[in-house]
Amino acid sequence: LFKNGIPTSPSDFDVSITGPKGRVPAQITDNNDGTYKVVYVPDTAGRVTIAVTLKGQPISNGPFNVPVDKTS
Repeated sequence: LFKNGIPTSPSDFDVSITGPKGRVPAQITDNNDGTYKVVYVPDTAGRVTIAVTLKGQPISNGPFNVPVDKTS
């Protein structure tokens, strides 16, 4: 969950996830309490970049680079 502390509409919040094979689809759910739930399933092992924007501006410390390992 991402707590932004700012009442906004879902259209103000965006997440872009990119993996080794390109963009990875993400499902964004507005919890109607200032938080959002983002769910994604990586399509391959490697580094994934997660860029979060609020009102078109990147959030602090982003984008985030996340290593994804192969499942066995």
